[in-house]
Amino acid sequence: MESEKIIVRKFNFDELLLKPIGDVHYGTPYCDVELFEKDIECIKSTDNMITIFMGDEMDLSNKLCKNDSVYENISPQRQLEYMVDKLKEVAPKSLGQLDSNHDAWVDKPSGIKIAKIRSNLVGVPFLAWQQTFKIYVNDICYNIVASHGYGGSTSTTSKLERGLKFIRGYDNIDLGLIGHVHDNNHAKEMIKRIEDNTVEYRLRYVVETGSYLKYKGSYAEAHGYSPSLIGTPIIRLSGKEKKIIVE
Repeated sequence: MESEKIIVRKFNFDELLLKPIGDVHYGTPYCDVELFEKDIECIKSTDNMITIFMGDEMDLSNKLCKNDSVYENISPQRQLEYMVDKLKEVAPKSLGQLDSNHDAWVDKPSGIKIAKIRSNLVGVPFLAWQQTFKIYVNDICYNIVASHGYGGSTSTTSKLERGLKFIRGYDNIDLGLIGHVHDNNHAKEMIKRIEDNTVEYRLRYVVETGSYLKYKGSYAEAHGYSPSLIGTPIIRLSGKEKKIIVE
């Protein structure tokens, strides 16, 4: 039977802050570069904060993809150089780099795995399309799964339901991280789990990890999508009791 390797990381803090970085879409004129750089600085300067690169950090529009221009604002080469430089600043605090659909726009016609190249240049693990973690904060263990995400849901409810469906494939996940949908929302549900001779009730969360795309003039506005809060969430993992808070 097929198995998947889990990445285990241990941290000694009263509280660990997890701030995902993804869906930056650097290269399009609608990218909020100032906010992205501010968040990179926040991660770098906050001792108990870590991150994970959720994918689509680069926009990578090209003449072979569905977009109508070779590139919208900044060439793919410059996108790569800039993003590698910025992500390197927080590489020691990153759990790794996920693959994503905009990276696939380069992969498919060229045979070059751009997300893997980027992760190697930055110096973080390449996680492919999803990865499961055991994150210990002191002696408290949090089971976390992260995925760039998929699909074209447009409503807040359908996006969150897709995320919940994803984490329901695991019987003991505490937190699921989902990119791609460009929303900054979260949902939680109570589950029942058999432990020894008792049934335990536990909360688990799915968190959409946001984006850095401005709304006005973007494809989201052009297609009639609702505006979303720009930026990424902060997830608080307690090291004193098993407790998750999403901000």
